[in-house]
Amino acid sequence: MFDDETKGPTMNRFLIGLLTVLVFSGVSHADEFVEGNIPFGSVWYKDLSPYRVTGDITVAGLTIEPGVDVLFEGNHNFLVVGQLVAAGTAADTVTFASSEINTTGWGGIAFSQADYASDLMFCEISGAVNSGIRVNDCSPVISNCLIRNNTGSTGGGIMVTLDAASYSGEVTITDCIIRNNRATGHGGGLRANLQTGSLTLSGCELTDNVSNHTGRVGSFVGGGIYLSTNTGTYFGMSQSTINGNITHTRGNVYDGNPVGRGGGIYLDGSGQTDIETCVIESNIVNSHDSWSFDVAYARGGGIYQQSGTLNINNSLIRDNSYSAEARDGMGMWVNGGTTQIVNSSFLRNNQNGLSRSGGTVDIRNSLFWDNAGAEIVGTVTINFSDVQDVNMPGEGNLSCQPILDGNDAIQHPSCCINAGDPDPQYNDQCFPPSVGPLSGQDIEEYYRNDIGAHGGPDASIPGGLGCPISPVSRS
Repeated sequence: MFDDETKGPTMNRFLIGLLTVLVFSGVSHADEFVEGNIPFGSVWYKDLSPYRVTGDITVAGLTIEPGVDVLFEGNHNFLVVGQLVAAGTAADTVTFASSEINTTGWGGIAFSQADYASDLMFCEISGAVNSGIRVNDCSPVISNCLIRNNTGSTGGGIMVTLDAASYSGEVTITDCIIRNNRATGHGGGLRANLQTGSLTLSGCELTDNVSNHTGRVGSFVGGGIYLSTNTGTYFGMSQSTINGNITHTRGNVYDGNPVGRGGGIYLDGSGQTDIETCVIESNIVNSHDSWSFDVAYARGGGIYQQSGTLNINNSLIRDNSYSAEARDGMGMWVNGGTTQIVNSSFLRNNQNGLSRSGGTVDIRNSLFWDNAGAEIVGTVTINFSDVQDVNMPGEGNLSCQPILDGNDAIQHPSCCINAGDPDPQYNDQCFPPSVGPLSGQDIEEYYRNDIGAHGGPDASIPGGLGCPISPVSRS
């Protein structure tokens, strides 16, 4: 037992020590200020975050820990010429953004012929004014990232340029959200110029991006994506959603008859593009002319194909629209090239499901229903498809109510069940999303292809997960 004389000083010393520990443990470190060359082997630590960028950065080799905030004090560039590994986690992202005092934006992340493999994983990139991410002749892997609220002259969210003769690699973008980006020119969300190499998107959402967001005079394209390809190059997109993107076009007395094209996607060039298990919906072409004697045109609200080879499989193209004096092909406009459409659904587009003015179009096992105006305009080859109110020439075509559920999949007792091409190569394998038997019926009767986006061997839930169970085997 302590007496009062001993208790007083001892307790005071304890309280003073405890207060000292508490005070100093609550004091944060000074922010890290960075600029200039970042040498190979550098690490930016969460414990030292935020890193405040006060000048242009050139990265030879840098690892950024999860939870680090990289804040730009001004319009500074972040150039990667070696390797950048910014690997956040779902719970602890890496952030690249303007600082709280920066009202002008920053220069974006640029990978320029980077020598080593780079990774952006669980990163958020926002507020850049020279595209959120730019890729030039190298192969970074971009996954689980949020790229939003960026601007640029073209490709407001991401700009990919593969044009060096020596480059033959692949850029992959997986499970990313590219949202609310703006371009003063073409390609609000993504601009890709593929003269060599390839680009693949998987599991991505491109939403609410805008091309020509300032409303300049001229014809503009690609609210969501603007793609140009060369012979031998490849662009693949799967399990992705292109939604709510807009391209703005405006004419005047000196620039009459403007044409806005590709609210969702604009495709040009001589390469190959594959679109599989995607949803392309609610995109808009906005085209107006301030001179009353001219007409503004809107074409390809969902997809505009200028040229090249395009394959569309198991995709939904729906609810795309326009704001213009003249409009055609709001689901899809084909100006040229070679187009093959298999097991896809064109629904409720506000002026035509598909318009063909050039090139060749081959359609199989597909559904065209409830589109304003004619379902299909122009000459196409079509077989084993369901087209509203039209008896299309070709083998196995129907014109009967498809009976769709809330996800635009056919359901019992739709006439489209087992009405696709009977060739076994088109057989259904996933039940669901393909329609299986009712209770007591033999599944063998249901292998034949279902018309529409949810039938065939490659069916999945468009814009979502793949076959929810193992594919059914006939063995």
